[in-house]
Amino acid sequence: MGKWHLGHGKRACFPSERGWNHTYGSLTGGLDHYSHNSDVLIGAPDWHRYGKPVEEQGHTTDLYTHEALRLLERRDKDKPFYVHLSWNAPHAPLQAEENYLEQYAHINDEVRRTYAAMVTHIDDSVASGIAALEQKGLREDTLVIWTSDNGGTAGGGADNSPLFGGKGSPYEGGTRVPALVNWSGRIEPGVLSQQMSALDWLPTLISATGVTPTAAKPLDGFDMWPAITRGESVERGDLVLGSRFGRALFRGKWKYVETVPGWLGLGAAGGGTRRRPGGRPGGTGRPGPGLSAQRSQQALFDVYADPTESSNLAAEHPELVRELAAVTRAISADVPMMSRGFQLRGGGTFVWVGPLEAFP
Repeated sequence: MGKWHLGHGKRACFPSERGWNHTYGSLTGGLDHYSHNSDVLIGAPDWHRYGKPVEEQGHTTDLYTHEALRLLERRDKDKPFYVHLSWNAPHAPLQAEENYLEQYAHINDEVRRTYAAMVTHIDDSVASGIAALEQKGLREDTLVIWTSDNGGTAGGGADNSPLFGGKGSPYEGGTRVPALVNWSGRIEPGVLSQQMSALDWLPTLISATGVTPTAAKPLDGFDMWPAITRGESVERGDLVLGSRFGRALFRGKWKYVETVPGWLGLGAAGGGTRRRPGGRPGGTGRPGPGLSAQRSQQALFDVYADPTESSNLAAEHPELVRELAAVTRAISADVPMMSRGFQLRGGGTFVWVGPLEAFP
């Protein structure tokens, strides 16, 4: 339940068609938290249960949380379960409930204040989920994972310092995010210092649950369960992260970066504000024009020694740069482009490249 954003142009892409037996929430991103209309769909409503449109009132954070609590209550108590709760918040448009805004009245900047209120709303929602597990005697038997998908949007209330860059950027401010794994009595408290990617969750969960994987395409991720549970060192291969705005390849301590001209996941404040019906405030969170700080379109960092990526070592290691660039582009060449919707063209501009298929 929550934000899907893994395909909405045709029903075959819906979560109800991709193996989920319970689906609820939005199929796209950029959702208004009260009207549930989607920027991606040019303002059309996007709220579904089992792939069918529904109309419900309330903030997305509350609706998703209540759905998860209902699901836990009605579950088949003889079977194990997997709940994937993907809140929209604090994604733009920034809109918060009044009682949470009041907690941050001391923050003068409206965008930052609203962002903070939305994050606290999420914190309380997580707490209610943990409390439900405890009340039902499930806490000791439940593996809990919390993670973010990308760094915060510069100019949208977030602060990624001391890391450079933000959402949409291959720099650490856009890709290095917090994550927590908790299993009471099974995982000892501590800090995992090894690199882990979102790509690793599938093989890691397969290992954690003892499921026998079926024949399929090779997985890009690595099984990090030995590292999480026993502190063992997991040998990793190359990791590529990126988007049409830029990409990065990690190989040991080295991180190679190449970016689209004019876009570094940086934005200026001043994106304006949006008020929901009834006068509740919220910032749009849209990035403004790029900041004056610019980085080379090709860069090389020792990301262990220099996590803030302040020292570009590309000029000192030209052969390594050429090697990593070739590997990055070879891997990226196997990734298909979206067939329709918005795409990025040369120079960093968005263009509309065709209508979406019929959407319910």
